[in-house]
Amino acid sequence: MSRSAVAPPTGAAIRSELVPLADRLVVLQGVRLAMAAVVVLTSLLVPRTAGTLGVGVTLATVAYVGITLAVEAARRWARVRALSLLNLVLLADGVWLALVLSRSGGARSVLGFLLYVHVVAVTLLVSYRTGLKVTAWHSLLLFVSYFAAAGGVTGADDGLREGVVLDPDRATVHALGLWLVAIGTAMFSSLSERELRRGKAELRAHAELATELEEARDADAVASLLLAHAVQFFGFLRGAVVLRRDDGFEARVRELGSDVEVFVHSNGRVDRVVERCWRERTPVLVRALGDEDALLDGALPFGVNVVVVPMVAGGVTVGALVLERGGGPHTRIRGRVVAAVAKLAAHAALALRNAALLDQVGRMAHTDALTGLANRRVFEQALSREVARSQRTGEPVTLVLLDIDHFKTVNDTFGHQVGDDVLRDVAHAVAEASRDTDLVARWGGEELAVLLPACAPREGFRVAQRLRAAVAEAALHVPVTISAGVAGVPVNATTADDLLRAADTALYAAKKSGRDRTARARESGHARRGGPRRRHPRPAPARAARRPA
Repeated sequence: MSRSAVAPPTGAAIRSELVPLADRLVVLQGVRLAMAAVVVLTSLLVPRTAGTLGVGVTLATVAYVGITLAVEAARRWARVRALSLLNLVLLADGVWLALVLSRSGGARSVLGFLLYVHVVAVTLLVSYRTGLKVTAWHSLLLFVSYFAAAGGVTGADDGLREGVVLDPDRATVHALGLWLVAIGTAMFSSLSERELRRGKAELRAHAELATELEEARDADAVASLLLAHAVQFFGFLRGAVVLRRDDGFEARVRELGSDVEVFVHSNGRVDRVVERCWRERTPVLVRALGDEDALLDGALPFGVNVVVVPMVAGGVTVGALVLERGGGPHTRIRGRVVAAVAKLAAHAALALRNAALLDQVGRMAHTDALTGLANRRVFEQALSREVARSQRTGEPVTLVLLDIDHFKTVNDTFGHQVGDDVLRDVAHAVAEASRDTDLVARWGGEELAVLLPACAPREGFRVAQRLRAAVAEAALHVPVTISAGVAGVPVNATTADDLLRAADTALYAAKKSGRDRTARARESGHARRGGPRRRHPRPAPARAARRPA
C-alpha cells in the first residue's frame, strides 16, 4: 500500500511547522530594543554604578537602535531575506555589547547580564546552534573589552579599571559562565524542540491513519493499516492484531521493515494477557510471553518486552494490539509511547466497529434473516448469471428445489417458534452438505433452492439424495423429511424461468408421489429435438394451493 510506511518527518518538514522565522525575529528585535533601553536608563539613573558610559556609548546605542529598526523595515517592506541579515545583526549585537561593557567597567560591569540575556534569546528564538556561535563571538569580544578596559583604551573609570587589572581572571570566569548558560539553554532548547517534533510527528501519524481508515471497508484492511503505522512509526520489532473470528481468534503479525503479514489462528480460549487487557480496559506490559499465551507465542515467538493494548469502541471490545519492543532485561517501553499507541488503537477500534456494522448491513441485504442463507434476490441474480453462462459455454447447470414435508403440521403442533427452529436446522444441514461452489438460498416459506454450477441433472439427482440424507440424519428440534425436485440446463430448460418451472414441477411430483423422495424433471422439447424451444409466458404459480405440504 502506498502510504502504509510511516516515517518521522524530516527536519525541514518540522521547521516549516514551527513558528515562522520572521515572527521569531520580531521578538528578537524587541529584546534588542529592551537591552538598549536598559543601557540608557542605567546611564541616567545610576551613573556611578554604570561607570563612564558617556555620550559616546549613548550615541552608539542610538545608532544601534537605528540599525535594528532599519533591518526590521528592510525585512518587512523591501522583502530582504531575514536570514541574509541575521548574521550581520548578530555580529553588530556583539560589538555593541562589548562597547557597553568596556565603558562600564569591563569584568565588574553591572550590565554584564545583558550578554546572558542576548545568548538565551538567540538560542531560544533562532536555534541552539546559532546560540553557541554567538557565545563564541561574545567570548572573544569579552576578553577584548575587558583587557581594553584594563589598559585604559576605553577611558573607563579608574577605580573600575584598577579592579580589572588586579583581577584578570574575572574575564575567564565570565566567559565560562556565559558558556555554561549557553550550553544549558541549548540543551533545554534541543529537548523542547525534539519534544515538539515528536508531538507533531505523532499528530501526523494519527491524522494519516485516520485518513486511511476512512477508506478501509473491512476488518482485515483496518488491522493491516494499524500494524503498518504502529510498528514502523514507533520502531517496534514486531506487532500483531488479535481479532475475534466466528471459530476462534486470529492474530495478524507484521515485522519491522516488512510488508509481509502472517496469520496465526486459535480455536481455543484467548490468551491470558489479552483477556486481562480486555477485562481491565488498559494497556498491559509483559516482560515475556508465557505458556498461557499460546496464540501470541505462536504469533510472536520468544517475544520480550511486549505491550498489549485493548481495542474498545462504544463499550465493545473488538480486538487487541500487541507490540514487541525486544531488547534486554533493562529495556523499558516509555509511558508516552504506550499512550500514543493506545490512541492509535482507539482510532482503529472505531474503524473496526464501523467495518463490522457495514458488514452486518451487507449481510442483511444479501442473506435471509431467519436461516442465514442467501435471500431470494441474490439467488435470482445468480440463477440468471449461471443460465446465461451455460447458454454461452454449453456447460450444464442444475437447480434443486427442496421443501420440508408436513411443515404446516409442525407449526400447528409445536408452534411457529419451533417451526422456525426446524427451518434453521434444515437450512444448516443442507448448507453443511453442499459444496463450496454451490449456492444455497431460501426460496420462500419452507422451500430452499440449491444452485449447482457445472453440474448435469443426473449428478444433481445424486446431490439431492445426499442433501435429503443429511437432513434425515441431522439433530433437529423436530424430526422431519424433505422432498426434492431436480432440473437442469439445457436438458430440462433453456431459460431461468423455464428452469424454475421445471424444478418446481418435479418437486410437486415428489410431493404427490409420497414425499421424502427426489424427482427429476422431464426432458424438454429442446433437448429432444436439439433446437431451441419456443418460450411461453410463465403462469403465476399457486404452490400453496396445488402442492401437498
